[in-house]
Amino acid sequence: MVTGIFSEALAQETYDADLAGLYWSLSASSSGIQLSCSGYSDRLPDLALKLLQDFYLVGQTDDNKGDGVESFFKQSYFASVKDRLMRNFRTYFQSRRADAHAMYYRDMLLSSRDEGLDVSLGVTEITTLESLKEHHKVILENDESEIECLFTGNVSKEQAQEFFSKAASIHQSVTQGSKRDPSGDEKLDVWTPGTLERRIVPGEDIDIHFASQNPDEENGAVLVTYQSRIPGFKGDTISSPASLKRSATMRLLCHMLREPFFDELRTKQQLGYVVSSYYDIGFSSRQDGDEDSSVDSGITTAGPWTTPVEFIVVNVLSKAQDPASVALRIDEFMESFKETLENMPESEIRHHADALSQKLMKPIQKLGSEASVHFGKIRRYGPEVLADGGRDVDLPWESTKSLARAIQSLERVDLMDVWNRVVANNDERSRITSCVYGKKFPLPESFKGLGSVSTMSRGSVVNNFGDLINLRAQLKQYTSRMPELSKQTRGVPEFLSKLRISKTAWGVAGAALIGAGLVGLSVSRKLPKRSGAS
Repeated sequence: MVTGIFSEALAQETYDADLAGLYWSLSASSSGIQLSCSGYSDRLPDLALKLLQDFYLVGQTDDNKGDGVESFFKQSYFASVKDRLMRNFRTYFQSRRADAHAMYYRDMLLSSRDEGLDVSLGVTEITTLESLKEHHKVILENDESEIECLFTGNVSKEQAQEFFSKAASIHQSVTQGSKRDPSGDEKLDVWTPGTLERRIVPGEDIDIHFASQNPDEENGAVLVTYQSRIPGFKGDTISSPASLKRSATMRLLCHMLREPFFDELRTKQQLGYVVSSYYDIGFSSRQDGDEDSSVDSGITTAGPWTTPVEFIVVNVLSKAQDPASVALRIDEFMESFKETLENMPESEIRHHADALSQKLMKPIQKLGSEASVHFGKIRRYGPEVLADGGRDVDLPWESTKSLARAIQSLERVDLMDVWNRVVANNDERSRITSCVYGKKFPLPESFKGLGSVSTMSRGSVVNNFGDLINLRAQLKQYTSRMPELSKQTRGVPEFLSKLRISKTAWGVAGAALIGAGLVGLSVSRKLPKRSGAS
């Protein structure tokens, strides 16, 4: 809500900048609050600093005025943003297709800390302007803070340092009055703001079944997600050769799977209009949760590491058959694709490898995209590299080139090995099947009658949101430690606490180009844990 109010309040004030080709946006995510600015002007840093000052309410007095600037917290903006958020929460399912519902339930299990839309709606309903102001104050006035800044483009080192110094001064002007007692015993472990991924227990399939909450939805949907047990590739200096080979193979398999999957299920079997398969990647940052317990437990032993998590995903939106039958068709195809790999001519494998390598090596066309890629690497892998005594040159700037080379070196045996481990081997794979039922094929009564998480011979079946949350609490965070296949090894902790610093991670992160480019600023922080907070 804070970012929405700020954006609405400053839209009119920055209208002239927009006409001059300068653009900005403020957004919030698990990585923090990010302010991004872009355009063709040497006034770009001025715009970024002005927006940062306004967001921090720098120079304002208790009556919310100072230096001729008024607070952006106005009742009219608050009412507008609150109403819009509440409508979005209430109509979320009604305005989306069944496959979006399937992804929502999967992500609630794997990567969310939320308690669901109903809880978010309830929190929004009771939020007042005064409570939001207080929340904004708590976010900003934290003395344990750091500044992260990426300044890129047609600027000198001196200009970049000057910009960073001014941004840091704005931040410090707010936090300097709230210093903690340095003699206190309180210590906070390092926390890297970022996303969360949970690990699916190998050999235990999870099947999710829900009825669509869109009363007009005819289609059903099946979303099948296969999670790799081996962490994804970060870079040559901070990843194992096994991670590089697994990442290269996962990407190549998805590249090879796309056309035959569509051709068989969409063109030949005509299961549905939407039939797709793709490679996906998430990132699991070390959260404030002990790896020896569930992610949601709230116990903490954390270090600043981020682990890439890779997936093979297939998605079908269909009203030709019920979701359970569609899931069976998907299984049949995935089993038959193993034979396709076995019999594929070597020349075809090389063709796929060459095409994917060339795609990866294609230069990034937009400066904003390039800045986002670089800044993502800095935030995700910088703490790990620096903790091991590395420097900025040791960050994985050339990881894409390493992947492209590895893809070129893959053989049929590599493809078969990963396909068996990730997809075909029931005892080793980590799979979630998320099914949503539309009007034409409603949710069967047999699923409605389960009433709770049902543990099957090969895993769990879930058809109730409360039980989905309960199952989520049992899953461990995905870390760089590979789990054993046996269920007995669940909960084995990973001790990689190389770096323990009494700080909370904040960031003012920026990217800027003078003449043609982008300026970005992000603020991220760790707040004290609240009981029951998600």
